[in-house]
Amino acid sequence: MKKLFLIIMIAFNLTLFGGMIKPIDNSSISYTHVLFEWEQVADAVDYEIQISTTSSFSSILSSETVSSLIYIESENIAWSDTYYWRVRPVYNDQTLGDWLDTFLFTTSSSITSADITVYDSNEYQDGVTFVSALEGNFTAAFDKQGDEIWNSKDTSIIMYNTNFKGELYGCHYDSGLQFPYPAIEFNLDGDYIWEESNEDFSHHDMVRLPDGNYLSIVEVFEYHSVPNTGPWYQACASIYGPQVCNSDFLPWIGDKVVIWDKDSKEIIWEWNAFDHYSIEDYDGVYFYDGIYGGTWGSAINDFRYDWTHMNAVAYSEEESAIYVSSRHLSRITKIAYPSGDIIWNMGQEMPSGDVNCGTDPYFSWQHSISVLDNGNIIILDNGNLSDNFNSDLDNPISRALEINPNELNGDSCNANTVWEHTLPEYMFGHASGGVQKLDNGNYLISTVGDETENCSGNCKGVTIEVSEDHNIVWEANYNLITGLIHRAYRTSSLYPVEVSAIASNYTDINGEPMIEVSATDSVRASFYIYNNGSVAEDFEYMFSSSSSDAWYEDQGGIIGIEAGGYELVNFSGMNSGSSNYNDIELVVSSVNNHNIVKTYTFTVYEAENLSNGIEVVQGFNLLNIYPNPFNPSTTINIQIDKIITNAEIKIYDINGQFIDKIYSGSFNPGSHNII
Repeated sequence: MKKLFLIIMIAFNLTLFGGMIKPIDNSSISYTHVLFEWEQVADAVDYEIQISTTSSFSSILSSETVSSLIYIESENIAWSDTYYWRVRPVYNDQTLGDWLDTFLFTTSSSITSADITVYDSNEYQDGVTFVSALEGNFTAAFDKQGDEIWNSKDTSIIMYNTNFKGELYGCHYDSGLQFPYPAIEFNLDGDYIWEESNEDFSHHDMVRLPDGNYLSIVEVFEYHSVPNTGPWYQACASIYGPQVCNSDFLPWIGDKVVIWDKDSKEIIWEWNAFDHYSIEDYDGVYFYDGIYGGTWGSAINDFRYDWTHMNAVAYSEEESAIYVSSRHLSRITKIAYPSGDIIWNMGQEMPSGDVNCGTDPYFSWQHSISVLDNGNIIILDNGNLSDNFNSDLDNPISRALEINPNELNGDSCNANTVWEHTLPEYMFGHASGGVQKLDNGNYLISTVGDETENCSGNCKGVTIEVSEDHNIVWEANYNLITGLIHRAYRTSSLYPVEVSAIASNYTDINGEPMIEVSATDSVRASFYIYNNGSVAEDFEYMFSSSSSDAWYEDQGGIIGIEAGGYELVNFSGMNSGSSNYNDIELVVSSVNNHNIVKTYTFTVYEAENLSNGIEVVQGFNLLNIYPNPFNPSTTINIQIDKIITNAEIKIYDINGQFIDKIYSGSFNPGSHNII
């Protein structure tokens, strides 16, 4: 059996290196949950951050001590105010260093006045709620109590979608463009991470695919005749004459699903509804007024027929399939990617007979679509034709639906509704809205309808959180004029994924900050990687040396870290003998949020001895080693009772012969896993 010895080497140094990163000095931000970040300071074991409304810090709003390089303040920042912040290092003996600097920032104004009601705090799914609106072209986020914590300020951003790991997709309104709502990926500061070329009219939705390209919906048209099966034909004939109406003269507006290349922004894949849907299929309900159904009601006067009106798209990496919602056909289609073959059509029966997935859900003019891990789909059934399908209804109603497609042979299905929540008649949403299934099993339902009865066309927009047994848990009324919200989403926080890394043995060497490594230790460098976000995430790390006489080969991997946790990574190399110095780089990036990439550069110094003093520490426990026996790796668990800098873990065989040193660095109190 191998024995493990923990040898601690103590070092003290009060030299400062490092700086403050964000919020940038003199910046203006549009959020009140604020992420603060700074650089590592030599020999620091912790950092104290203070936030104040005065430059003298005579009135301190927040004072915290943290171990990583990021702190998120979510309690004490308000709108329309000025704040000052500063950071200083805490050393091993709890002495405090000098403040690195003092930065100031201002917060902009709140732009909404939502009324929030919490009916059951225990059943509420923790997180923040984003809502986007076509009325006013804005997006905002609210906490549980209804306090606005972020907004799109003056950027006219309308949020379409999110991957719930911090990537945000939507559009921005610009009346000067040919197509005034170009699709974008954006961040909390309103910066455009990516923007499409605006060569087509993109609308309603966009998502980023695993390969980094972007999936969206754009408008296309073809000229066709007016069907002669409804009163719209008589209207056309009275204006243009039968000969014209029987010819291909009227623009039918359809859609195509497209994938844009992330670099060139060119369309590299497309699926055109005119190639896959029959024009025999159209919304033939003519006894509606054009608002709640009957798309032909305004087609003749507008001289365009809004045929498919696709309004949502989703991608399943596991199935390599695209799901698309066609509102005016009351249809959901599952498309094989990249072949483009239709796997199934779900929705209302139409003359072509192409619907092969059952009509049990009886949804109409639906909005939003998401695919669950079990293959079920979630939609908002706007229900514009619901009273036509159900003779018991006097007026249309909207529903939240979870539908099991019940796929049969891979090319058909027999859909059935596994959960539905019917909104009261006064919350009917004739357009927009959406449904999200939350982690706790609740459903977040958004509609342009108002929570006040007899809305009478002056709806204000509402989001409710509903439990699986139909109890209302939480409600937000946005108090808009028309209530034309696009969708709403609940995310874990404004910062689902964030990361920082700290180098062990980062100290002052001859007046310069460096990582000190032992000459007898294969110049091992160690880093703590912190997940500063609110959800568990996988992080990829790459370690390399940029020196001409590189001690290290390129090394890397992927490591999963729980929210608020950290993991230790080690890198070994060999000094070529030409110098005691080597330049290295560590790049840490989120697997699921391509915007989270941190690059750290250091100089490594090889020393004969890390310290003149060695202390054997008793305040630790070896908890577990698993698996044991092992091949090729095992995990060693230890418990540390106090802060330890310059620690080493060495392996000896049963005869006391040194085998290897597997760790060199520092420890904070708590449990640690070393692979």
